[in-house]
Amino acid sequence: MNNSSEYDSDLLSLSTMPTDSESVLQDSSAYEVFPNPVVNTMTIQYDHEDEYFVQITDAQGVVRMTFTGLTGEQTIDVSQLAAAMYTVTLSSPTESRALQVLVKD
Repeated sequence: MNNSSEYDSDLLSLSTMPTDSESVLQDSSAYEVFPNPVVNTMTIQYDHEDEYFVQITDAQGVVRMTFTGLTGEQTIDVSQLAAAMYTVTLSSPTESRALQVLVKD
């Protein structure tokens, strides 16, 4: 029998985002993206040897940046992006995650 209250609680905990500037956006995946908010550069850590790609989209769903063939830890220059909230989608052969990141001037 499904226990819907446990299920709803799990969804809430996965969608809760840290709010302080020292936070690391992290869930049960092998990805970490920090800092948040971002000023000029953000770091992505991936704990597996698989290649992954990153796509950054704005609030209207327009793709602003794409990076392919990444491995391990990467620093991404986002200084060309306007100050706003962006969705950072991280995809590998085994998982895909979308995280909200605030880019500041």
